Amino acid sequence: MPPALTGGRLLLGAAPRRYRPQVAERLRLFQQLQDARERRAGGDADGGSPPVGTPIRIALPGGRCLHGRALQTTPRQVAEQLGSGLATSVLVARVNGALRDLEQPLEDDTELELLDFAAPEGRAAFWQSSAFVLGAVLEQFYGATLCSTVATEDGFFCDAHMGDRTVQRSELPALEDACMAFARAQHRFERLEATREQLGELFKHNSFQLQRIQEEVTSPTATVYRCGPLLQLCRGPLLGHTGLIGALRVLTSSAAFWGDPTERRSLQRVAAVAFPSTQELEAWQRAQDAAALRDHRRIGREQELFFFHKLSPGSCFFLPRGAHIYNALVDFIRSEYQARGFCERRRRDPFPQTHELPGPLQDDAHIFCTLEQLEAEIGGCLDFVRTVYATLGFSFRMALATRPDGFLGDAATWDRAEQQLERSLQDFGEPWELSPGDGAFYGPKVSFASRCRGRG
Repeated sequence: MPPALTGGRLLLGAAPRRYRPQVAERLRLFQQLQDARERRAGGDADGGSPPVGTPIRIALPGGRCLHGRALQTTPRQVAEQLGSGLATSVLVARVNGALRDLEQPLEDDTELELLDFAAPEGRAAFWQSSAFVLGAVLEQFYGATLCSTVATEDGFFCDAHMGDRTVQRSELPALEDACMAFARAQHRFERLEATREQLGELFKHNSFQLQRIQEEVTSPTATVYRCGPLLQLCRGPLLGHTGLIGALRVLTSSAAFWGDPTERRSLQRVAAVAFPSTQELEAWQRAQDAAALRDHRRIGREQELFFFHKLSPGSCFFLPRGAHIYNALVDFIRSEYQARGFCERRRRDPFPQTHELPGPLQDDAHIFCTLEQLEAEIGGCLDFVRTVYATLGFSFRMALATRPDGFLGDAATWDRAEQQLERSLQDFGEPWELSPGDGAFYGPKVSFASRCRGRG
């Protein structure tokens, strides 16, 4: 039986009896595989790395260099050497350009960058780790089957299969309390590299994870993390332990679906946000309250610009004032777009064999050109976006999203496309960030996040 609700509080007892043997079995196998891995790591390094203990050079941003030992020195030890303040704030590391856990030993001479919550990569790792906490609570106290844990630009969410059970709004505060109790227990995040066969054994009781393995794992091995009783397929990196999560707010619970539209397996999606301290959570809440005052749905309604209807939730109905503004914007964008010689822009994919699944709506732009024309066209697109945003009083930040797991096509073509986008961004001259693995399955992309100047 799932936990009961009494006076707005969850009765968080033991997990359902039928669930315990599965948890014990998967944790026992995880530990066996972890022990075998550590025994192998105890010998000399292979694959071209120096022997264990060999002196290595660690280059830090700004030109400072430290000395370490191959397969012994970890990024966390480097942070501790640099000072207690950094050691308590750093979350993940960039090692020779690749993101790593702080506990993963350095293998040879290294360019090392230590990242905290202020860095997008550090924030993503923090929220992915927080999603593990939420997922563990959903499994442990609701008897749910966890499907996925996802970090987003604004927080994180978990999708879980709970049968006919739903998470009620009145239960969210108690769910919050359970998550923070789990976080305070300082569960470690343990990383394991496993073969596809081992992954199949670890997740044999979870059909959702088995499907993810089949669809997403294209290499001989993949990483799985343990956090307390939870195991989850995850690329990482993650935090050292859950105690670094100082504050967590559960925001919403809604329906979601697994797989293609023909399956329609019903899930619960629970969304949340977390921060290293309660002060940061409070500052976030103040920003949310301020943003609510600028909510376009409220403004559109109060200024009689447009309204929405449940029969067509993805598109608004313009009133006369709103139609005037809309037409003026369309005329402006059309003139700017045509002035740059782009060949076509459509709201829908022009190819009839494309089928759009239910979900967020988006405007698509399609440009047909040769490879030789690609650099100029991308540059023109970037200039177009900058001109429109500047005219409307918006600033923006950009990110280059690269090849994800489960991509289509060959790696060489992906590399060429990513290099082209990177060159165009460098030539563009505006700041941008790298978002590894966040590209679409069919190609890399440059994403824009905008905000109104002077309003945060």
